[in-house]
Amino acid sequence: MEVEFTMEMELSRENIPFILVESCAYEGVRRIAARVAEDVEKVMGAMPKVVTEKELPSGERSQVILCATLGRSPAIEELARKGLVDLRGLVAESRSLERARFAGEKTSLMEPGITEEGHSAVEERFIDERQAAEGGHSAVEERFIGEKHSAGEGRHGKWEVYQIKMIDMSGKAFRREGQEVEGVLQNVQEAHDDREESGFPWEGIDRVLLICGSDKRGTIYGMFALSEYIGVSPFSFWGDAEPARRDRIILHQDIETVSKEPSVKYRGFFINDEWPCFGNWVTEHFGGFNSKAYEFVFEFLLRLKGNYLWPAMWSASFPLDGPGSANEELADLYGVVIGYSHHEPCLRASEEWDKVRGEGSRYGNQWNFRTNEEGLLRYWEDGLKRSGKYEHIITVGMRGERDTSVLGADSLEENITLLKNIITKQRKLIERYVKPEYCGNPEHMGECCGNQERGGESSRNSEYYGEICENPEQDEESRRNSEYNEGSCNYSEHNREQDSATIPQLLALYKEVEPYFYGDAHTPGLKDWGGLDGVTCMFCEDNYGYMRTLPEADIRGHKGGFGMYYHLDYHGGPVSYEWVDSTPLSQIWEQMSEAYEYGVREAWMVNVGDLKFHEVPLSFF
Repeated sequence: MEVEFTMEMELSRENIPFILVESCAYEGVRRIAARVAEDVEKVMGAMPKVVTEKELPSGERSQVILCATLGRSPAIEELARKGLVDLRGLVAESRSLERARFAGEKTSLMEPGITEEGHSAVEERFIDERQAAEGGHSAVEERFIGEKHSAGEGRHGKWEVYQIKMIDMSGKAFRREGQEVEGVLQNVQEAHDDREESGFPWEGIDRVLLICGSDKRGTIYGMFALSEYIGVSPFSFWGDAEPARRDRIILHQDIETVSKEPSVKYRGFFINDEWPCFGNWVTEHFGGFNSKAYEFVFEFLLRLKGNYLWPAMWSASFPLDGPGSANEELADLYGVVIGYSHHEPCLRASEEWDKVRGEGSRYGNQWNFRTNEEGLLRYWEDGLKRSGKYEHIITVGMRGERDTSVLGADSLEENITLLKNIITKQRKLIERYVKPEYCGNPEHMGECCGNQERGGESSRNSEYYGEICENPEQDEESRRNSEYNEGSCNYSEHNREQDSATIPQLLALYKEVEPYFYGDAHTPGLKDWGGLDGVTCMFCEDNYGYMRTLPEADIRGHKGGFGMYYHLDYHGGPVSYEWVDSTPLSQIWEQMSEAYEYGVREAWMVNVGDLKFHEVPLSFF
């Protein structure tokens, strides 16, 4: 029996819906809701009010935009149980398949564009999207999912997926030749009849535009998708792209969608070479590289559907300039994953070292692991204790100060051995001082209602860190001796698996580090070393936009996957190019597509210099 289904939502100055964000929602979602309300005002001249379920006014409120996250919304769970929305498109597949996809394990090196199932990369993406639209499960899985999984219960959400759906709560949208269709209307009528019995105040709501994310960022991406649908560009601030004013907007059913999971897990940009343009701008308008300035950066990144940032570092210290931890707290609130560049390990900004080094400092005075091992380990340990409670990708390894080589002219074997020792001890610090649930693991991002943001749980964090930092039965020296014994490069399989699953870490194979990764005919490189299991190995192009090397067949199954560091701006020898967009889009497409086909899918980072003047290639990237 055919069913004609027509539904739309009108936005006008006289008919502005409420934006409903439940009281148990992520605070970051609430803040983005305020930005979306501002977007509507730019277009319509009237601003929707952002409210919680307790603040919905009585009386006429026929239209509501509900912004929610899987696992944190009684409202969407109730809608799902009533059969008004199917959330299976937001529910994740098995963890092993999820990791395999991001690691690119399906793609053959001999035929980079063909998967093991015989599909091209384009076909594979189409299949993924079709499966997402159908619920994301095979026919066999469908038999076992059952009713509770249609409500999104019992399984963790996919990575950064959102669903947009119109829901008619009155039943007026279901018609066939003027007659209501009983089977279709049954659940709607039940929901309507049960409004007074429900714990959620549905009374007076006839139409809901549901934006539901599988996790926090998924919800945020869905909300900004609505902004784009009504004509607001991601460049409304950074590119002065003001939207056209309209008296009336009709949201049709073509807005309904279930997005696919991103092809690359972590996607972001690096604000680098930031003086004079970016540095002068933040100084003049905000007083420095603080949270007031970074709020605009975070919003821009999220509007572009990015999630990963390397902050400015020439003269700035992101963990200190907030002031204090305000930058890190705001990033965590918005769901922005912070990382530090190829020469800033263990959550320490480059400029921090000059602030604390000295002959009388507990950290010592030399950036040299051979002569100042204890001081550097203390320095990295304190960085992890301070910042490990926020969502990061933690850089490991060691380079020289300010983008120089650190290991000198020793033999290749000596340098590889030293770097193994450094990475092993850094990873032991990470294992000890970073809690897995603060690292973006989807199983921990969808906590039950009532919990606060991760960054806001200062009492719980201080209690945890006090526990592990104070051990009355073991003095500092004996603890260090037990942790950092020689020969500790034999990283255990248990620890590697734990890190791979829960604590994102990255080694950038930049400049002199690349030969240490590959070794030579006589010396095995880091690529053959089990101590990097669970660490994303980030390849780097030649600083001018052309690939140097990509994962070969013998390492394509590496646990931790691969990343790419790309340049749209470069300050250094032999030739700098800054302030003007000079990289052809066709070159970016060719080079990054090649990297993707060879399995580089865990993290993409692009150096955008001052950010201004690189908006076009950044949006393409």
